[in-house]
Amino acid sequence: MRVLITTVPACGHFFPMVALSWALRSSGHQVMVAGPRSIAKEARTAGLPSTAVGTVSPREMWAASADPTGRDNHAIAEFGISVAERTADDVLSLGEAWRPDVVVSEPMELTGPMVAALHGIPLVTHRWGLQLPEELQTALTDAVHSRLAALHHHHGLFDETPSEHVVVENCPPSLRRSESDEAVPMRYVPYCGAGIMPAWLLDGSTAPRICVSMGSLPLEAGIEGLRVTVDALAELPVEVVVAGAGSRDSSLGELPANARAGGWIPHDQLLPTCDAVVHHGGAGSSMAALDHGLPQLVLPQLGDQFANADQLVQRGVAEKLDLHERSADRTCRAVRTLLAEPSYRHRAHEVRNEIATMPAPTEVATVVERIVARNTTGDAPVGVATTTEAAD
Repeated sequence: MRVLITTVPACGHFFPMVALSWALRSSGHQVMVAGPRSIAKEARTAGLPSTAVGTVSPREMWAASADPTGRDNHAIAEFGISVAERTADDVLSLGEAWRPDVVVSEPMELTGPMVAALHGIPLVTHRWGLQLPEELQTALTDAVHSRLAALHHHHGLFDETPSEHVVVENCPPSLRRSESDEAVPMRYVPYCGAGIMPAWLLDGSTAPRICVSMGSLPLEAGIEGLRVTVDALAELPVEVVVAGAGSRDSSLGELPANARAGGWIPHDQLLPTCDAVVHHGGAGSSMAALDHGLPQLVLPQLGDQFANADQLVQRGVAEKLDLHERSADRTCRAVRTLLAEPSYRHRAHEVRNEIATMPAPTEVATVVERIVARNTTGDAPVGVATTTEAAD
């Protein structure tokens, strides 16, 4: 079976798909990741075959589509549209030459669904973790029907419906905004690239350790957010580890005595040693913190990050500070609250346990196999039991 994985040039969109890609490869299937050059490099690091499509710079694309407030869903949808316009020729040519049996695409990537529809093969939409806000999903749908209609027709696509469509749902049940009959639940497996564990990570520390990260995309606002947050936490008796993109950027300057630049440390190495996480509200950072049962302070910047922050606060696992609320005093108070009030950790552990009971990627790989068989023979059922049901 040939599986085509498609994604926009954003690591936070690609990384959640790595676990299922590994599971499919381990089952003996051919996997090909198609994405702009930055993604092709990340796929190679993850041990996955890849090919670069289009000429897309993540910085340029985000700068062209982002609005100053970060809350314009149509501006965020513009990012997906622009990527599709620059990559469609390459992705569709790959589909014609490689002939996949199924396409696995993330919600912002819009050319993978075109391949599925043109070749009459199933489409699997692989979500990132926390569900997209309805407003952003609507903006994407509107964009496909308006802006991309000409692109579809140019490539001979007049019916956008794939032969079969299912959704891989990473979001734990208590954080879902909606339920879908098409959704196949899958346990979130943290992955954020390769890294070598530094020796100091396992050293004993008498102070609570706080991870501060503004995600995988080094936006200028992210660097500013790192600096402000780290300076604020200098007032607390904590150890601060600045991680992720920008953590060793020269513009950060000299860090306070209680902070260190950790560089790119995989979540599954760093977070087990931490007591709380301060981050930008990206789905990957949010889900990794939940997977490790950690309280969170969310500082959203753009797109779905604001809605993610609201969801986490509503669930009782996080505090948030919007753009106009960020000060040293408020940041310190929020982190003190997360560390002192046990309810945040208790609820985070509840969500961690929810994630642990969801089906593993290996189970969902068998669902993908059934989808392809169903498309070929029409007689294979699709579905996956929960871990509890499988045990019964």
